[in-house]
Amino acid sequence: MVIFMRISWIKAKNDNKSFRIFQHMGFNVNELEDLEKTDDVIKQLIR
Repeated sequence: MVIFMRISWIKAKNDNKSFRIFQHMGFNVNELEDLEKTDDVIKQLIR
């Protein structure tokens, strides 16, 4: 049995300190300008 898992991080666009190491390693880090849209991004990632 093989299980695939995708991991994504969500951060504010003006936050330059969080998740830097993950960005440099090539992981998916979503940057949001409007934090009110966090729920919409999560729904898109689940699909």
